[in-house]
Amino acid sequence: MIVVIIIGNLSKDTSNYGDNSSQKYVSANVTPKQQVDTWDDLQVEVVGGFYRSYEAKQFIKKLSNGDNVYFLPEPSNPYDSNAVMVISDTGLHLGYIKKEWAEDINIELKKRDLRGWVYGDVESSYQFDIIIDPFCNTAKRDNAIRLYQEQQQEIVKLRNKENLKWALNSNEKVAKAKILYSERMYSEVESMLKPLFDAGVQDYISCELLIKTLHAEKKYKEEEKLIDEYLVLNNCADKLFWKRRKFHILRAIGDIVSDDQIESERTDVETTVLELDAFNVVVDILSEVVDVNRVDFRDAKSLFSVNLDSNMRKPICKLYLNNIYKMYIGIMERDKSVSKKQINSLDDIKQYSEELKDTVLRYLDE
Repeated sequence: MIVVIIIGNLSKDTSNYGDNSSQKYVSANVTPKQQVDTWDDLQVEVVGGFYRSYEAKQFIKKLSNGDNVYFLPEPSNPYDSNAVMVISDTGLHLGYIKKEWAEDINIELKKRDLRGWVYGDVESSYQFDIIIDPFCNTAKRDNAIRLYQEQQQEIVKLRNKENLKWALNSNEKVAKAKILYSERMYSEVESMLKPLFDAGVQDYISCELLIKTLHAEKKYKEEEKLIDEYLVLNNCADKLFWKRRKFHILRAIGDIVSDDQIESERTDVETTVLELDAFNVVVDILSEVVDVNRVDFRDAKSLFSVNLDSNMRKPICKLYLNNIYKMYIGIMERDKSVSKKQINSLDDIKQYSEELKDTVLRYLDE
């Protein structure tokens, strides 16, 4: 019996050969199980990109001719123990070597280091061709694999966290805690949320709810710690608000003692200790009629505004404290004009408690 093996020719432009080469190869008309010499510069297809993560698919769409990819065998794959993953230099799983080549590439990877580089355009189904290349930067490959493994560990942690949240009835607890908070049953809110924080499965919703609860209870030390944790979360809403809140509570507990410790939002505006003290006085007055978490401030060059719901269109009062010898509080009239009243000390703000509460109640009735 005579066996005839036909090996197609490879032709390539050998100019500018390098680690990120974008040389143009002509696809070899070869099939698996041929002699090893045909492996060098072999063109194969990467499949399965359609089923990868959103981030991976966005990466695939931006692939260019000559971009490097690396290989990672996946012997635990339930569908094919010879599966070879294709990963980006950033550790993203982009797909698999087409099944008909997987076993042979697995064998070849045990003999020597290989990389792939993108050849041609990406198909609409997120499939693309690569050239198998024995010239591999092992440091880049190892880094890509390390990044992939770290991402997988994070995914496992996230899944475990979600499973634990489900076991603890996290969503139900948060929903009940919101009701308790609206009824000002703050200690019960803490008790409801505590198991989630003890298990480390709190999310930005439960985190924000507990911060507000601690603030209403004036547990500022605990609140400060939680704000720091909250500020690093990706879902943290309005970070500037929470930074203002932090300065407010740090002054309330005496950790801020000078103006230099206060970081203003604008370089041309300096928030002062005196203004934070005045804000604390106003908040204490308003606590009788509104959730103190809804009271915020904004500082400007000429005045310090106390607002409801961080809304500049809902000013509660305006404080003019730049000159300690001529200090004023601006009371908001029903026609939205500002009536300035001179004060000699921050205690004088309390003389206008009813006016401040009336202003808030008007906003709440709107």
